[in-house]
Amino acid sequence: MPVIIDSLPISKVGLNVKTMQTAHNKIIYNRPLIDTIHVKKYPNFSYENYLKLLKQIRNTNSIDSLNILVSTNQTLSIEYDEINFESSTSLYSDKINENNNLVQSDRFNRTSKQLFQSLPILIYNPSHDTIIFQLYNGKIKMKQEAKDEDGNWKPIEYWQNIICGTGQAKAIILPLQVLVLKIYRYNGPFKTEMRIKLEKDGRIFYSNTFFGTINTSQFEVPKYFQEN
Repeated sequence: MPVIIDSLPISKVGLNVKTMQTAHNKIIYNRPLIDTIHVKKYPNFSYENYLKLLKQIRNTNSIDSLNILVSTNQTLSIEYDEINFESSTSLYSDKINENNNLVQSDRFNRTSKQLFQSLPILIYNPSHDTIIFQLYNGKIKMKQEAKDEDGNWKPIEYWQNIICGTGQAKAIILPLQVLVLKIYRYNGPFKTEMRIKLEKDGRIFYSNTFFGTINTSQFEVPKYFQEN
């Protein structure tokens, strides 16, 4: 794992929450592996950049191997900005005001942005093929899991499908290159093993395991998903 110089001040606290959270894994680096990475805050994966990378692509075969490493030796910071849904009603049913802005209803709550500790993840492409990830609101389809009191792996995050098509983009890992992402570093009274579960083209990939602390109530599936 390279040394990562964060663009945000380092928080002193982990994220202590009582409920399962939406998965948060914004990409902060997408280039060749180097010794030291100076983070620019959440690069913009624009369509123009995507077209430039397409010119470098040789093969895009199915993934046979993907190395996912979670580092607990470095502490970064991440902005916590969650939308917590309270019903199955789509945001599309909310009203648009005269300035074409979404009028937020009481069906969901957005918390104010705060800085909490995060862990870096490195996704390495060891093959000679190019890997293309579909992004949803800038996120790759992956989430954190942890072992419960009985030693069973269970999710402590849930994946929220894309709300609006304008939030879609792609991230590309060229051969022998990496993506680096940030994930929440949770804090709670229950110490347990944790890992990352990543889904790509119907296949599942897991990271190394690491120890962390959470609240056991994070294993409970939100009511929104129980009803749908």
